[in-house]
Amino acid sequence: MRIVFLGSDTAISVLKSLFNSKHEVVAVVCQPDKPNGRNNKIEMCEVKKYALSKNIPVLQYNKIRKEGVQDLINLKPDFLVSASYGQIISQEIIDIPKYETLNIHPSLLPKYRGASPIISAILNGDKETGVAIMKMVLAVDAGGTYVIEKVKIGENETAGELTERMFELGSQLLLETMDKIVSGNAILTEQNDENATFCSMIKKEDAKLNFEFDCEKLFDMTRAYNPNPVAYFEYHNENYKVFESKYVLQSSEEYMKICSFVKNNEFKNGEIVCSSCKPFGLVIKAKNGFFMPTVIQAPNGKKMDIKSYLNGKSFNVGEILS
Repeated sequence: MRIVFLGSDTAISVLKSLFNSKHEVVAVVCQPDKPNGRNNKIEMCEVKKYALSKNIPVLQYNKIRKEGVQDLINLKPDFLVSASYGQIISQEIIDIPKYETLNIHPSLLPKYRGASPIISAILNGDKETGVAIMKMVLAVDAGGTYVIEKVKIGENETAGELTERMFELGSQLLLETMDKIVSGNAILTEQNDENATFCSMIKKEDAKLNFEFDCEKLFDMTRAYNPNPVAYFEYHNENYKVFESKYVLQSSEEYMKICSFVKNNEFKNGEIVCSSCKPFGLVIKAKNGFFMPTVIQAPNGKKMDIKSYLNGKSFNVGEILS
């Protein structure tokens, strides 16, 4: 089969799987090259680098629905495969392939249609999510599904780790689905729109930690926003990123141990309870316990574990983080 892959670095495992399969990847479509955040140097994404290393033609459009139609028609694809591509695809493009345009969507559709299904699942404390191979239609993630497979979410798993696992599974399901479509054995199940839930694009400010929240919510935020945009708190008008964390609840022995250590048991939400005191590290009062960042990145600094950071720096105990 002749395949055109449309996707981002998030789903590079799908491209690799297609390339190593019996199918021919005749082109890769990815977003235009952009300047990086360090020195504004224009950089290629990993999907483009991989495609070029395998001599696969790369197409890039600011708006594929306006600029890419004829290019895709000329490729005569049997399937278009979309995986975290990030642009609206027109009906004209959806109708191009001989068989179908398929999308790998990382959720238990119709739950979490939209741009941030993995982050949303972790943010909401879900214990499981899923991977769907769906027939693309013009409405957002509303097409019928050929297969949906459940995936358990690890207790400490980050969005980055879960994303990698889900698209690797999606790669396998995709290949199986294409074979079934070609052989006429695929079964399409329409979604129940009444059960649909939606998730939106994540903005940087969404990742700010609010210490009026429960500890569990703050912990889930650190997982959900790792690796991007990364949870953070503001201290002295600068943002400190939190990549990993843990917490203790007010009902726990560990909570009382910290209170005993600092000789206090009354704190305001957002108050810095401990800074460089061993063995607790940085301790911040939250709604129902203590929240403890374990891997942070200071402004203009490197990502490091909290104990290493506190060897040379500290936070003002008693100060309240808003």
